[in-house]
Amino acid sequence: MNKATIEEIEKYEKELRELIEQANYKIYQIVTHVSRSGMYRHIKNLIVIDNEIRCIDWYISKIIKHVKLHDDGIGISGCGMDMGFALTYELSQKLFGDGYKIQQKWL
Repeated sequence: MNKATIEEIEKYEKELRELIEQANYKIYQIVTHVSRSGMYRHIKNLIVIDNEIRCIDWYISKIIKHVKLHDDGIGISGCGMDMGFALTYELSQKLFGDGYKIQQKWL
């Protein structure tokens, strides 16, 4: 597996920041898989720009190190809280320095 360089990660962050700004700071999420234990799930992350739905899972997998990209979304561990919110908060903090800048909506 190729590791992204610091320069590549900064490029991906800039691109995703611009996309999320165009999407009015909103991410839509769908849980596509939950493990039997409930401790791991896949969450698909979507934005809407000019009435076009775009998946941003690839960018998220490059920017947030502890998540894994799957065909049906981002794999994330954890339970006992809203993991979609936790993922969005972490992404928002990383991109904008404000964990609440991006709004998260479940589909």
